[in-house]
Amino acid sequence: MGRITSLCFSQDLKTLIVGAKDGKIAFYNTTDNFRQIAVMDVVKNMGIPNPNADQDVEVNALCYLSLKSGQFLAVGTNIGQLVLIDL
Repeated sequence: MGRITSLCFSQDLKTLIVGAKDGKIAFYNTTDNFRQIAVMDVVKNMGIPNPNADQDVEVNALCYLSLKSGQFLAVGTNIGQLVLIDL
């Protein structure tokens, strides 16, 4: 993971979600000594198109949403894209 640029907690506070300058999102279990449980790459794993190949996609904002329809993660990037991930 690169330099941390954003973070948020799940609604139950059992998961810390961290976004990084290298475009990765990591999930940590807060009840197990912050053990890393998953990593996603926003470009490769989530299909975020990058219209400017000279500029790397960075995660700049994260927001965890718990709705009646499910749990979601809103991800904002440095290239002006907003993606909603169904967790």
